Amino acid sequence: MEIDVKKKNKNEMEIELIGEDHTLANLLKEELLSDSRVQIASYNKEHPELSNPVLHVKTKKEDPKEVIDEITEDLIKSYENLNQEFKEINK
Repeated sequence: MEIDVKKKNKNEMEIELIGEDHTLANLLKEELLSDSRVQIASYNKEHPELSNPVLHVKTKKEDPKEVIDEITEDLIKSYENLNQEFKEINK
């Protein structure tokens, strides 16, 4: 996956999630919306088969890149824990 920053300023950012679909974009959007520092989190995918989702994040005052970094790190840890739980089931 690649990321293309379409727009970035003090508290707002738009990034294109190249090669991704609604699955990742929606997961990121929902996690961002659950963070009290985030004012707006949404994404747009102009065409279901031909376009990449563009994630739009607006924070209250924090750097949106830092918030996205923290959210993605938390998601990675959650999925690593889930993966470990599944491995324990098979033992």
